[in-house]
Amino acid sequence: MQPELKGKVFYGINASDDAFYGETQEWIEKLSSYGCLNVEMESSALYTVCTRRKKRAAMISAVSGNLITGEVIYETANEGLATGWDEEIRVVLEAIYRFEKEQGGEKEA
Repeated sequence: MQPELKGKVFYGINASDDAFYGETQEWIEKLSSYGCLNVEMESSALYTVCTRRKKRAAMISAVSGNLITGEVIYETANEGLATGWDEEIRVVLEAIYRFEKEQGGEKEA
């Protein structure tokens, strides 16, 4: 799907914490040294609920800021973030479809 997208797709490690842009520079550097590509606040709840209910889960993010450089797109029009949300919805639906097809979950109509 990547050729169809306006943005870039990255796969990697995510960190979930309870700080809303409250991470220290030392913590960000440590996460970065582990190869962490993203910090957000919601996925740990998703994974906890799904694990307890024995369900599969995945997480995808449209990035709104870079904690290393300090660049944040909220300071300008959010067109890039809105486009990212639209694209991530398309990517995750396609990923679910492909995963289910590979797992034999596709049903005949």
